[in-house]
Amino acid sequence: MSDPTEPVNRPGDNSNTPATTPGTNSPTTTTTGGPNDPRPAPPPSPPPGPPPDAMKAEIDKLTQQIADCEAARARLQLLKPLYERKARSKLDYQAKRSALVDRWQQWRCEILHLAKQVKAEPNWHAVVDAGVCSRLKAIKDEKAHVDELQRQLVLLQASFDVVVTVVKKADADKADADKLQHASLEISSSLDKRLTDFGTRLKALKASAVPILNPVNLYALFYDLLPDLLAIAPTDAPNAADVKELSDLQGELPCPPETKPPPQLVAVDALSAAQDTAWADYVVAAAALDTAKQAVIDKSKELEAAQAQLDADIASLTTQPSPPRPQPVAA
Repeated sequence: MSDPTEPVNRPGDNSNTPATTPGTNSPTTTTTGGPNDPRPAPPPSPPPGPPPDAMKAEIDKLTQQIADCEAARARLQLLKPLYERKARSKLDYQAKRSALVDRWQQWRCEILHLAKQVKAEPNWHAVVDAGVCSRLKAIKDEKAHVDELQRQLVLLQASFDVVVTVVKKADADKADADKLQHASLEISSSLDKRLTDFGTRLKALKASAVPILNPVNLYALFYDLLPDLLAIAPTDAPNAADVKELSDLQGELPCPPETKPPPQLVAVDALSAAQDTAWADYVVAAAALDTAKQAVIDKSKELEAAQAQLDADIASLTTQPSPPRPQPVAA
C-alpha cells in the first residue's frame, strides 16, 4: 500500500505541472543543486555595485556650470565692444551715406562714358575677347595647373603636414572674415577709402597714353574698376536702375570678371542685418579654425602613440634571445 504523503504521478501525465501531495494544494518544492541533484546550481547573484557618488556628481555638474559661465563671460567681453562699435557706426553711416552714394554715382557715370567709347568700336567684343579674355584664360589654366601640383605635393607629404595645410587655409579664411567684419563695423570709413582708391585708379586709366582699346586699359576698365563699383553698389530701390545698367554692361563681356568683396552701400535700415551677417561668418570661420587646430593636436598624439608602439616593437625584437646555431655534422 502506497504512502499517502508521496507525490502522485499518474501514467501518461507528461505535463510540466509539479506533482502535488494528496491532501494539499501546493506543489512539492524541490531544491536544485544539492549533493544528489545532477542539475547544476544556479550561478550566484553578482554583488551589488557601489552606490552612486552623489557628491561627486554634483561637483562635476557645478564645475561644468562654472566653465560654461567663464566661456559666456569671455564671449560677452568680446561682443560688448563690437556692439558698441555697431551702434556708433549706424549713426555715422546715417550722416554720411548720402555723400557716399553721390560719389558712387559720379564714378558710375565716368565708367559708363568710357564703356561707351569702347563700344563705339564695331568689333569691341572680339577685341576684349582676344586682348583680355584669352590671356585671363591662360592665367587661369596655369593657376589650375599649379594648384594641382600643390595638391599632389600635399598628398605626398606626411599626414601631419596635410593637417597643418588645412590649418593654414582655415587661418586665412578667418583673417578674410575678420577683415570683412571690421569693414562692416567701420562702414563709412571703409567705403570712403574704397571710393577714394577707385578714383585714383580711374584717374590713372583716363590719363593713359595708349588708346582705350589697349588690352591693359580694357582690363582696368572692365575687369578691375567695373566689378569693384558693382561690389559696393547701393542696394536700395532708388538706385536699382543705375545698378542694373552697370550689371547689364558686365553681362555683355565675353568672359565674366571675378567678384570683389563687400561692404556695400546698404540702406541705413539694412546695416544692422549686414553687420550681423559679417559677424556670423566670422564666428563660423573661427570655429572652423579651432576644429582644424584640434585635428592637428589629435594627429600629433596619434603619431606619438604610433612612434611609441614602434619603439616598443623594436625594443622587444632586440631583447629576444637569438636562436641556437646549428652544430656542424661530424664527418
